[in-house]
Amino acid sequence: MKIKRRDLSRQQIKSSEGEFIWELENSYELSPKISQMILWTAKECLLKENSLREGQIEVTAIEIEERAGKTIEKMEKKRVRLTIDNGIEDLEVLKEYGREELRRVRIERISQEAIEQDGVVSQEDLSKYLGCTVRTIQRDIREIKKEGIEVVTRGYLHNIGRGQTHKVKIIGMLLEGMMTYSDVKRKRLLKWQPFLWDIT
Repeated sequence: MKIKRRDLSRQQIKSSEGEFIWELENSYELSPKISQMILWTAKECLLKENSLREGQIEVTAIEIEERAGKTIEKMEKKRVRLTIDNGIEDLEVLKEYGREELRRVRIERISQEAIEQDGVVSQEDLSKYLGCTVRTIQRDIREIKKEGIEVVTRGYLHNIGRGQTHKVKIIGMLLEGMMTYSDVKRKRLLKWQPFLWDIT
């Protein structure tokens, strides 16, 4: 089902981010691009407090150091915050590239956010958070990998599923700080929000 551009604009205005953008454009007479840059910078710098942001959930994930061989009940767990809906950024992806690409952006973001908080999600977790089947998640992860981007889930990280050959490389990059969610995010956003490069 295709969403009309007009309907997307109305959805944007109804969100707190949309109200903020509207105020910047109308009260301060800033351009749409400058307004979005200010929003992005504000989110990165100011929204690090303890309360959940709009579009976020807090869930229990398996701690990243846990290995296979234990039952889920005996594994160490970690509370993590995941951004299911990233507001205007997600609406832009939906508008430009459709639902499948939006779901893939969310898969990357959610899995990376968990890792940054020392947790790791499974493909089953992703299917639950995004309201689709595990098979859909697996297909999306295969497509993401074709772009040269790794999606680290619990099965991948701990030799439960496929992808063992790249495990050491990915963990090394994460532990050495060579790869972060921001890096992955920028690579994905480059094709639909190039202004992000201008403010980094």
